[in-house]
Amino acid sequence: MATLSHGKTGNRLLDALAQADFERLLPHIESTPMAFRQIFHKQGSVITHAYFPTGGVGSVTKVMADGGMIEVGTAGQEGMIGTCLFLGETYALNEALMQVAGPDGWRIPAGQFTAELDRRGFFWDLIRRYTVTFLGHVHSSPPPATDYTTWKSVAAAGC
Repeated sequence: MATLSHGKTGNRLLDALAQADFERLLPHIESTPMAFRQIFHKQGSVITHAYFPTGGVGSVTKVMADGGMIEVGTAGQEGMIGTCLFLGETYALNEALMQVAGPDGWRIPAGQFTAELDRRGFFWDLIRRYTVTFLGHVHSSPPPATDYTTWKSVAAAGC
């Protein structure tokens, strides 16, 4: 496992953490592969971890009733996969997978992630600002030309 130090994780969110927040989370941060098509969580499943890529691109998709998928958002080394946890959800409203492989990244178990959020400190504000930005991108993405009504429901579940 790689050695972690404050400000040098390769993920911009983790690197932006206040020293105290980083030290509280450090015992719970685990190295994890970011392999092509690796599934972080399936739509409707329990979210077990928040993922923090250090490269590559994670894709957040909505699985439609006919089995088709629509990509509603992406995250790389600037962000995270698992924003639904910030919103208080324990079940995934979407599927998240690695679209472009990257170097090993980091993950934090959902329980420790939400426990740190519950402190309502710097970590909470950092993840809140990221979630707002992420959802802003989701909602500003152009809808598929085929069905705008479907797109509005997909965008509403963009976390």
